[in-house]
Amino acid sequence: MEEIQNNIKNNSCTLIDVREPFELEIDGNVPTAVNIPMAQIPNQMETIQEMAKPVYIFCRSGGRAENVKQYLAQQNIEVENIGGFEAVLAIQNS
Repeated sequence: MEEIQNNIKNNSCTLIDVREPFELEIDGNVPTAVNIPMAQIPNQMETIQEMAKPVYIFCRSGGRAENVKQYLAQQNIEVENIGGFEAVLAIQNS
């Protein structure tokens, strides 16, 4: 977890927020994250493959991000589910 925290603090990773755009408007967003809603992941495979590694994904609480992680693993794309967006914000602001 320390490596993940350092990567996030130093912007040496790619963050993907799989929440819907309306959720970002309601709950807030992580400014350094790319928003790719869960339903759009299959259409963004090439983009995700080209992103700077490591790639960390998150959502509101981690459930959808885990589903996306498993789907991407089946496509031979390695990402790490880091849970909910509030934890990511806390890391960035620490």
